[in-house]
Amino acid sequence: MQDDTYRQNHAETFRQGGNPTGRKITIDVITGGPVYGGSVSGAKKSLSEYRHLVNALSVEERPRPSSMLSISFTEEDAKGIVYPHDDPLVLILTVNGAYIKRTLVDGGSSANILFARAFDAMRIGRKYLTPVSYPMIGFNGSTVRPEGSIILQVRMGEGPAVRDVMAEFLVIDVPSAYNAIVGRPLIHDVQAVVSTYHLTMVYVSNAGTTERVRGSQTMARECYVSALKQPGRQPAGERTPAKRERIPSTHDLAMENFDTRPVTAPRPSPGGETVEVELQPRVPSRVVRVGSDMDVDSRFLLVYLKNTD
Repeated sequence: MQDDTYRQNHAETFRQGGNPTGRKITIDVITGGPVYGGSVSGAKKSLSEYRHLVNALSVEERPRPSSMLSISFTEEDAKGIVYPHDDPLVLILTVNGAYIKRTLVDGGSSANILFARAFDAMRIGRKYLTPVSYPMIGFNGSTVRPEGSIILQVRMGEGPAVRDVMAEFLVIDVPSAYNAIVGRPLIHDVQAVVSTYHLTMVYVSNAGTTERVRGSQTMARECYVSALKQPGRQPAGERTPAKRERIPSTHDLAMENFDTRPVTAPRPSPGGETVEVELQPRVPSRVVRVGSDMDVDSRFLLVYLKNTD
């Protein structure tokens, strides 16, 4: 009876997303590394300077930004959007006089990126790129060496709503569904606030007023479809022949494939009395033998781990 009550209580905990140990879990880092600004030493120096400002200066003494306008989003910004949606903000950006379609606005990127195919189409020439000595690091830890960096004029809006800035881009030669990525540097340069829910970015114009640039939901979904169709590739010169992955068979999982001891060598056997524990109710083949002195908590945890394996 006690065993059944324990299982029911913990089963409810697992369904609700809790953890059976009752301990609080803290995840400090998923992935990291310098993605903008150069080397590891440069990133460490920037972090050191930030910590110095935080520790040495009070909140009122720290450097303040320029005057900030009030920015808000309304139902008017949501007009024309099909809801519900989880589309990113994809728009047309004017870079060096060229209209760059399929530009992704990504606040998670710490660099502005021009993909090589789009950069070559702008006919600027790679000879004008400034070499960079650091790689770009993606979310999964993979690295890509940029072709170089270049500073170009970026224009948002038209007429009284225009905003002009000079922005640095890294040119990356990898396949992508997008032509460019607007990262945090450019977003901050134009003092913009992005709402992917409204597919709108509000920025401060040259005249000091708040203006809006709308994304294209259709373009965003076209990019998504293109990304699904386009398999990942390695950079030129680093490709290796593809190896067909063999699907494991039942024989591969046999114990003799894991145990390197001779067949004649004695195997350890359980000591003391043992009992059968069901891994799956009313399935005779799904049982495991454990020591009869194993406590109830350990038995339940064993069953849980086996069923989630």
